[in-house]
Amino acid sequence: MINPVAQALFTSPLYPVPTNSALERNFLNTTHSALNADQGDLKVDYNVSAKDRLSGRYSQGVQDNPGTNSFKLFFDTFGVARLRNGVLNWTHTFSPTVLNEARVGVNYVFVNNGGVDNGLGNVGQDLGILNANDHGPGLLALNISGGAGSPGNPDGHMGLGSANVGTQQLFVDTVIQYGRWTHNPARSPRHPHRFSVLARPRELLLRR
Repeated sequence: MINPVAQALFTSPLYPVPTNSALERNFLNTTHSALNADQGDLKVDYNVSAKDRLSGRYSQGVQDNPGTNSFKLFFDTFGVARLRNGVLNWTHTFSPTVLNEARVGVNYVFVNNGGVDNGLGNVGQDLGILNANDHGPGLLALNISGGAGSPGNPDGHMGLGSANVGTQQLFVDTVIQYGRWTHNPARSPRHPHRFSVLARPRELLLRR
């Protein structure tokens, strides 16, 4: 008796036809991956007066790491990272012996990766697998053994589908820091008086 899910899979238009007349190794999947990264920095220094100086810096970085497969049931992957960082610094000279410095900075990190369903919809349910798409679209990972072996796969194991369709990791981290320093060499030549505050809201989501 033929398993109805297997029959639906092998007769599905999503399942590839052979690309040659061989009985085995008659289809090849082509994969592509890319790492696209851009980053930039901007710094400004401004002398407000003889006693006040301002400086600011802003940096950002963008990374995209997509992966694609010619066999659509292997599904594609995505990886996104966004980095933002800024700081503002103010220095005020009270006298030749007293200097005050205040600084505020913000650092933001966003990381998101997972799999793409390629617009195929609820493939698992369409093949007859009950509750296969309760978590979302795509096809859960299926492992098939007993096929033709190869040097890199002597047991002939084959897998299709993906357990990683959708967001698998979402990490968001923001750090806000404020600090103030007063330096008086006459009173404390080595250790300026310091005060700082750190705030760090964070969000982390992992899906298994």
